[in-house]
Amino acid sequence: MPLFAGIPYSSVGRYIARAWRLLEFRFTAYPPVGMTAVRAGLAYVNFFIHHFIADIGWIFIAASVVLFWRCRLTFRTGRRVRTIPLLAGLLTVAFLIWITEIAGTYARAWVYRDQIEGWKRVSLRIFRACYLLMILGFVLVSFVNPVRRPPISRAC
Repeated sequence: MPLFAGIPYSSVGRYIARAWRLLEFRFTAYPPVGMTAVRAGLAYVNFFIHHFIADIGWIFIAASVVLFWRCRLTFRTGRRVRTIPLLAGLLTVAFLIWITEIAGTYARAWVYRDQIEGWKRVSLRIFRACYLLMILGFVLVSFVNPVRRPPISRAC
């Protein structure tokens, strides 16, 4: 990953914070904040330790599915109030980040080691990293923005 990659990744947190405020995020069945903090913290540690010991990112993904399985995100777009499973939203944004990784390497803005000889699709390991990044960013933003539980009023 190139040094300038920190800029787009830091913008993920900014995107989450702005969407949270503008779309008036509300949650049902949001897990206890302490549990989300531990889960995100361990995933962050995995970003570093997987270079030296076993990569256990899939375990953290499974833990996030268990943790957020019941959580629903309610938000407002204009006058419409919509609800989606939180995991679906996180996976969608992670998928879009992975697509930008593919586009960036295809344009040769940067290359991974396995792309030096010629372009290859960015691996699913990178998709997993994007998803873990989304979880980490989401949990960090939840420390700053209140996790509101009551649904949004449908009256405009």
